[in-house]
Amino acid sequence: MSASDVHKRLVAIRGEPAPCRRSVFRWVSEFKDGRDHAGKRKSTGRPANARRPHNTQLVNGMILENRRITFDELVQATGLSRGTLHTIIHEDLKMKKVCAQWVPHNLTNAQKQKRVEICQQLVQQYSADPEEFFAKLVTVDESWFFHETPEKKRQSMEWKHTGSPRPKKSQPGLFVRKQMATVFWDQEGILMVDWLPPNSTINSDQYCNSLQQLRRRIQQRRRGKWGRGVLLQQDNARPHVSHQTIATIRKLGLTVLPHPPYSPDLAPSDYALFDSMKEVMRGKKFTTNEELHAAVHQWRRDTPKEWYTMQIWKLPERWNKCIGIGGEYL
Repeated sequence: MSASDVHKRLVAIRGEPAPCRRSVFRWVSEFKDGRDHAGKRKSTGRPANARRPHNTQLVNGMILENRRITFDELVQATGLSRGTLHTIIHEDLKMKKVCAQWVPHNLTNAQKQKRVEICQQLVQQYSADPEEFFAKLVTVDESWFFHETPEKKRQSMEWKHTGSPRPKKSQPGLFVRKQMATVFWDQEGILMVDWLPPNSTINSDQYCNSLQQLRRRIQQRRRGKWGRGVLLQQDNARPHVSHQTIATIRKLGLTVLPHPPYSPDLAPSDYALFDSMKEVMRGKKFTTNEELHAAVHQWRRDTPKEWYTMQIWKLPERWNKCIGIGGEYL
């Protein structure tokens, strides 16, 4: 029988529920091509529900083996759809892909353990008398201050109409003028900003000279502090730990607090002071060193004493957190 005759006969027998003409023609074509039964064919595609335990384990194993694997590579390797993979990864495995975090140094296990041990020593020393500990504490560090500090991307945002051109800004040159400063401060504020000669960096001679000036400055601005004894918190930069510096520190009667290597996250100047100090300089250009110094001095005048106290008193919290996470970076 022809496909048309088959359709007419089905309509005559079944009436309205009969298959449509198009379906009949498709079935006739398939039987002519070799189909030998009208039962449901075994599916050769993906299963109706691909979120099965073995697929979840397969995807999890591939990601753990190569955490940078792409969706395209997973699709090709597993045969699962992108939608199914997205559901397995985000809903079943609770994973998400993130960028790597910049850290100052890839810490070894020994360095992490050293960080934990030193933080435990500092917590123990602080806990004996917290008020006296912070009354004696002076922290110091060096940093470059640039004559032109670029704005952050968010700071340069401007409103514009749809047809208006997009605002532009140029990057600072490779050889922007800069000057290094050694900054000493405590919970009451900045004690001293020692500007190094232009185009020079810190060395033992200059640092020892700064320590000598620090003694006079503390005696002038913090009456009684030097007599109680000063706890100096500094990092392990070479000028800070040289034989000449150690001799000067002993001569002055200073007590240096232990500081773990590669740990700017435990130094108040690095995690608080310099970022805040340089924030007001972004987008500004200074033509002379005197203008740069004046901007730093203005920031000192505008910053209340409570800000310094709050940043210094964060130290025990950061020490305890470092201990709790096994010496990892905060």
